[in-house]
Amino acid sequence: MESAEWSERLPDEPVVRVGTIEELELIKDLWLEHYRTQKLNISLPPDAFEQWLGTMKPAYGRFTINFVATAGGRIVGFLSGRVRTMPSYFGGGVCGYLTEICVETEYRRHGLARKLLLASFDWYQSQGIRRVESSVMLDNLASQKMAMSVGLNPEQYLLIWTPDSAEPRREP
Repeated sequence: MESAEWSERLPDEPVVRVGTIEELELIKDLWLEHYRTQKLNISLPPDAFEQWLGTMKPAYGRFTINFVATAGGRIVGFLSGRVRTMPSYFGGGVCGYLTEICVETEYRRHGLARKLLLASFDWYQSQGIRRVESSVMLDNLASQKMAMSVGLNPEQYLLIWTPDSAEPRREP
């Protein structure tokens, strides 16, 4: 959307930029909200965010990255990503992986997630990375549509097995 449309609907026009390592700790509430609203078949441990932070900080700026959207002096959205090594049987090399993207409710549907994605693609390209992967919940059709509108294309479904979700096995 154009800037004029943003200012008509939002209190402050968000700015998207690479976040600082210090700002990682400021996204805790958004990060936790993101995982509270996901329909994952796992439960996060009480210190999940601190564990996540411990994986992000040591490699920040090289193998992990965080983009923030700020408005009114606070973070209203973020996108986190990683650089992963691809198996040699897939040609080796590295690819980007988008691990989380979250925007506060009042700032949704204003193109902010799109801006975060595009900023991440620019960063990955600047690192020489030519493939970026992400996963989106199956029932989140709006996110799927938005992701495809910026060039992310479906390639496979992630299927999960757990003992609780499985039907009894039948022997062959």
